[in-house]
Order: sequence, then C-alpha cells, then structure tokens
Amino acid sequence: MTITINLVDKATGTINIPLHIQAAISSTNPIKGIQWLCDKQVNYTVDLNNTQLNFTPSINGEYTFTVTVTDSVESVSKAIKVTVGSVIPTPTPTPTPTPTPTPSGAKYDSNIQGNWNNGQARFVTDREGNVQADGFGFTVNASGGGGFRIDGKGQGNLEPATTGNRRIYICCRNYNARLEGEFAFLDTKPRNASIKGRSRHQFRDEVDPKAPDSKAQGGLGIDISIESQDVGFKYETVHGTYGGSFSQKLPKALERNKWYKFKYTYYDLGSSKVKILVELDYGDGNFLKVMDHDASVPSVFFVKADFDTWSQFWLRDNNEGKLGFRNIRLYPL
Repeated sequence: MTITINLVDKATGTINIPLHIQAAISSTNPIKGIQWLCDKQVNYTVDLNNTQLNFTPSINGEYTFTVTVTDSVESVSKAIKVTVGSVIPTPTPTPTPTPTPTPSGAKYDSNIQGNWNNGQARFVTDREGNVQADGFGFTVNASGGGGFRIDGKGQGNLEPATTGNRRIYICCRNYNARLEGEFAFLDTKPRNASIKGRSRHQFRDEVDPKAPDSKAQGGLGIDISIESQDVGFKYETVHGTYGGSFSQKLPKALERNKWYKFKYTYYDLGSSKVKILVELDYGDGNFLKVMDHDASVPSVFFVKADFDTWSQFWLRDNNEGKLGFRNIRLYPL
C-alpha cells in the first residue's frame, strides 16, 4: 500500500458548535485527489488542501465521514464516525428461537432393552443381542483389542487390552433424538468421551457390504474432553471423512473418577442445518448448557428414510483406559 491516512477513531460534537476533522495523509507517489463524503445530507466544507473537514452540526445523531485519497497507483479510503448529542442506538430485534422438541418415552434404556443390570457380569469383545434394526443389541469395535465390560448392575465400561480406540454401536433407529446418561473417566488414560447419533457407520458391515458411501453415514458426533476441557462437534459423512468441527471450552473442569450426567440433543433446523445441544450436570442436579450450535451438515444426513430403515448410536473411548457409562437412554424427538 502506498497511501497512509490517519484519522481519530471517532469524534463527538455539539449542535451549533464547529467541529474540525484533520486528515494526516502521506503517499510514496504523487497524490492526484482527495475527496470527502458523508453518509447523511449535511453541509460541510473542506480547506484548500482537502485535508481538514469543517462541520457545524444542527441535529443530534451519528454521522460518518469518509475521506478517499487517490495517487498514481491506488485509492484508499478511511472513515470516521461523529456522534452529536445523546444517541440511543436502535435495538437489534432478537429472533424468536426455535423451540427444542419435547421428548416422549425412552425408546432405548441400557437397563431395559440393554439388560446392563440383569445380574450377569460379562466382558463383550464382539457383539451381544440382536443387531438388526431396533434389535437393541450392540457390536464392539476396537483397535488394539479390548471390549465392553458390563457389571450386571447397570454399568458398562469401555476397556482396552493394549492401546487404541474402542466403541460400541447400539442398534436403535434414530433421526431427531436426545441421548442422555452418565459417564466417568475411570483412570488417567482416556482423552474424551465420544458420542454419535444419526449413524449408519456399520451399515456395510452389518447389512449391505456393497452400499455406497452415501448410505454409510458415519454420524453426528460430540466429544467431551478431559484432556482439553472442552466439548466438540463434528460430523462423519463416511468412515474417516470428517467436517464441521466446532468446539467450546467447558465452564467447569472435568475430574477423574467422577460421574457426570449428559444430554445430547440433535434435530433438524430446516433442510441444511441441525441443532446440536449439549448439557452437563456436574453432580449438583443442575444441567448447564455447554454447547448450543446450529451446524451445517451434508445432505446425506437429511435422508430420513435411511435412518428410519436402519441406524445406530455409539459410545466411544478415544485412547486406552477405562471409560464408564450408565443409565443410557435414547428419546426420539
């Protein structure tokens, strides 16, 4: 840039009292012209060099003056706002928020459909129950080994054998829904608790191995991180293809070996966005809204017929270690 213009950031004036605005202008090339303009129809003058504007206001209000300097190479403009008298800004209308749908009864409960509290302790490394559409069984997928340990009293832990990531995919059709439950970091190794809904991640493994990418939607996912103390969102259009990353710092730090209640709500906002709402109860009985995000997601996530035919939600432990879950419920919206 060859031209430099210095003005004060803003100025104040009084009715019937002259106001002077000086422009300090420099250029590495010969200056060809200087012009002043105002955003309102008012009378003002400039000096012979066009570097000083003279303005005597007659009405209270806000006035924006812009000076444009042209040399042999370029034109550069700079503006200054002048406030005269007491100006009450026009309030910006607050849009009416889209109401959050009210869920009815739970479609899935880990202690009813999932049988986590049936008195039978077990360590599942492959699958348990019916994994067809709304079979409410689950499959286990893990890199580095491990599985899902159910104590028979209502608690399930994602546990590794060595290192890596592990997750369970619960076969429960869902589209607009609220997932809720409790989680705990049971040792020092897990980085975050990851939860995904509106997912057909395992569709090719369980239903149609020839299905195209557009029919194997990975899901709409959140992760609640004890490592970075934030909550994040991103979508997975198909295995390994991510987008839409968004994160917010948590209002209070998470701790090890402490149980937290969560609510994860997702529902359509028109045909291109999804409401992502995450709430946490730190143990005092009050849910804090830790994320309220309108996410733009690809069109494959709006093919409701796909998810009504076969879909899952899933719980994942990123990194080795023990991550506990209990009282997991899914409510359709």
